[in-house]
Amino acid sequence: MRKKINKPKVPKQLENFIYTKNSIEDGELKIKNYAIEKQEITNLEDVRIQLDVAYFKGVTFENISFKDADCMDVVFEKCIFIRCDFSGAGLHRIVFSDCKCVGLQFSDAFLSHVHFIGGVLELVSFSFAKIRNIQFENITCRQTDFFTVDWKDASFTEVRMQSADFTGTNLGAIDFTKTELEAVQISVDLVKGCRVNEQQALAFAAILGLDIQEPIE
Repeated sequence: MRKKINKPKVPKQLENFIYTKNSIEDGELKIKNYAIEKQEITNLEDVRIQLDVAYFKGVTFENISFKDADCMDVVFEKCIFIRCDFSGAGLHRIVFSDCKCVGLQFSDAFLSHVHFIGGVLELVSFSFAKIRNIQFENITCRQTDFFTVDWKDASFTEVRMQSADFTGTNLGAIDFTKTELEAVQISVDLVKGCRVNEQQALAFAAILGLDIQEPIE
């Protein structure tokens, strides 16, 4: 059973925020209790970022370093992320809704109650991340890296997974029956208990090196 995910605590009405380079003070960009729509935020590498109770709609983030950032109670709706780095960041009660994410890094990040719904994840890495309650729903994932992820309460619903690496990650509590899996890598000793449909079971068997024969009549 999929565990309930806590939604971001974001009010319906927030003051609009206009981002400029002057928004950065003392090397820090802090966005708290604001809404940002249809803006571009690009090329931030040596800036400490803190997002707290924020709503982003139609915003493009490109070449942004969110390394070690603190992000809590944030909604990203129809946003575009290009080559952004969340390595080592803390994300709690975050929603990515209908976002296009290309070249994102969540390596070594801590993700808690994070929901990806709709949109595309492409060339995205969660390697070595620590995850507590994450949901992927109605989303396309291409060349996604889940290498050696420490997770609990992860769910996949109506996901199209095209080329994914789960090597070193325990899939024992994962239900893939509502996911389209294509070209995935797994660790043989970490799949016991994983729920799959018949077609997926055949694919996993092939990965495990089993030679499946037709029944003898």
